[in-house]
Amino acid sequence: MKMNKYSVLILPILLCSCANAESILSKSNLHIQSIPQYIQPISALSTTPAGTDKVIFNTVETPILSVPAGDFWNTITVFVFSDTKDATIYYTTNGADPTSASTLYTDSGIKIDNTTTLKVVATKSGLENSPIVAADYVKQGSQTYTENKSGVMLQGFNWDSAPRDSAYNAENPSPKWYKWYDVMHSNANAIKNTFEYVWFPPPSKTDTASSEGYAPTQLNDLNNCYGTEEELKSVIQAIKPAKAIADIVINHRAGTASWGDFTNPRWTDDYYSICSNDDFFKAGNPGEHSEKRGNSRIGVLYPAYRNIDHTNIAVQQGIYSWMNSVLKRAGFVGWRYDFVKGFGGEYVGYYNAMSEAAFSVGEYWPSSSDDWHSTLANWINATSDSINSVNGKKSRAFDFVLKQNLNHAFGWYKVGENHKDLWDLSLLADEKSLMRSDPASAVTFVDNHDTGSTQQHWELSWSDIPVAYAFILTHPGFPCVAWQHYFTGDGWQYRGGETVPGTGNTFKKHIDYLIDLRKSLGIEYASTVNVLSSSTTLYVAKIIGTKGEIVVAIGGDAYTPTGDGYTGNYPIYQGINFKIWQKGNHGAKPIFVNIAVDFNSADWIWNNNAVIFAWVWGGLYGSGQWVKANVGSDNTANFTIYNDAAAFLVARCAAGTDAPNWDEKGNGIGRIYNKSNNIYFEKEKKSYRIDTFDF
Repeated sequence: MKMNKYSVLILPILLCSCANAESILSKSNLHIQSIPQYIQPISALSTTPAGTDKVIFNTVETPILSVPAGDFWNTITVFVFSDTKDATIYYTTNGADPTSASTLYTDSGIKIDNTTTLKVVATKSGLENSPIVAADYVKQGSQTYTENKSGVMLQGFNWDSAPRDSAYNAENPSPKWYKWYDVMHSNANAIKNTFEYVWFPPPSKTDTASSEGYAPTQLNDLNNCYGTEEELKSVIQAIKPAKAIADIVINHRAGTASWGDFTNPRWTDDYYSICSNDDFFKAGNPGEHSEKRGNSRIGVLYPAYRNIDHTNIAVQQGIYSWMNSVLKRAGFVGWRYDFVKGFGGEYVGYYNAMSEAAFSVGEYWPSSSDDWHSTLANWINATSDSINSVNGKKSRAFDFVLKQNLNHAFGWYKVGENHKDLWDLSLLADEKSLMRSDPASAVTFVDNHDTGSTQQHWELSWSDIPVAYAFILTHPGFPCVAWQHYFTGDGWQYRGGETVPGTGNTFKKHIDYLIDLRKSLGIEYASTVNVLSSSTTLYVAKIIGTKGEIVVAIGGDAYTPTGDGYTGNYPIYQGINFKIWQKGNHGAKPIFVNIAVDFNSADWIWNNNAVIFAWVWGGLYGSGQWVKANVGSDNTANFTIYNDAAAFLVARCAAGTDAPNWDEKGNGIGRIYNKSNNIYFEKEKKSYRIDTFDF
């Protein structure tokens, strides 16, 4: 229909003939001041190509596909919707343009197992057909992965990586948003050869009121407050051979613009995706009068957002199709399932099987009234159940029983509570932890974004974090390291650069050492553990790997292992409240070293009641550690040093100094009066002389 400046004369007649009109397009030469109230709005209009005058009224809305075109793996099911009410949809899969004689679309969706060109059109009597939508789906070969049984996972974010703030929104973004993938990328070299898996934050778009990602609005859109989709893909490539695990939030969804309007993707008509006992359907809420609703939820309801009905087959198909297309295209190979206490473990196993997941772990934080061990064990077993004649692929679970035991063994901080004075190491031998009862299914951890980080819901006592890592990284289960314990960054939560008490290592170097030891000895997620001692103040266990074995002691009590390969050995690594011996490795022998001062100031040792420290590095001392010396009556100082040290120097400090400060010279507690030159350690040599000083 050609329109010009005279067309306004016939517009009322045209509009009156459109029984379902909703809106009109206005050209620069067409201005409508008002429309009579008896005229129904036009339901859909095709857009006008730029540079033309053609406007087509009464056109069915363009169909929307639930799965974007592109590569896919395994199988997908595509759902199609048109916003034109009661539209009929036809499709072809052979490249031909669809017509009303083509295959009729039904709400069971279109299953695609091979490379296919899908074309769809929406029709309705009295309206012009919608534009044809075409999508090429390209089938990719099965992905195979060999998991390192001695591997370790890194949680690749924390609660402060894209934090919410009521002062910010999409139009006025927080200065902390859209930067995290860049942070991950800058640390790729430290990640790629250390960790087997990296657990990424939730990848989908969310409302900025939930910027951390746990209320997804559009699952198919991978641009969020952590960064862009392209930045995400770049990070996943940069960390290889480490493999990316996506945080899957499918217990609940947020509406795109309101409570329950699910888009991108949409799986079912109206509200059939939402559990019938969700708050959405309660009196006074938007879904109160809707008869279109899902089945009742049996698991725990999540009141803040809409609880998804996993019994609905369309929902099931929509979820695994999203995994097999959008998420795998980004580079993800496995899943961390959020809030799995809200829906059955059998669905997790089904999604694992349908997506051929390389790795899977569920977050099931039991309620205080639960039998924690039974609750977790039952959930893990349920992931092997069959759905739709498909055997589930078993999932791991975070070992919250062990987390509880670690907290009670050492102490913890919880919002409003402080229990940092606890000490019951016998709990480390508790047979009810997954690490003991089903180690191959256990993902062990010290803290995560919920228990620690800036939320601090149930955080381990900071002073014992290194000891806890000495435990989980030498024991069975699949250990997970928290980002904030490994790396440095802005804010008080980051520990990576701090020194582990009793060692010369930072937290990062401490964790690296333990991971390297785990791999070199072949300590695997199902390795054998023999508990040698278990009391309130001492835990000792022998861990047998495929390429060696160690004895680990946690606690301050004296202990020396004996027996074949251990008698006479010294620890290969130790710090405050932990020691590790290796079978057949004599370790670092402690030697009593005497330091004499050989220059004119004979009162150097005694002057002003000074105290003497040795800064020792190499071997057990890592990059360096202060060791306080004893002062002899003959103007000498002495201390015990392990014979794997590389070198040391001696510093004279003011009385009362507990540890010298490198940056402070001169008088005063913590300051350094004088510092010797480097003295290179010779094994078995016990006497050294100082005759020159740096200052």
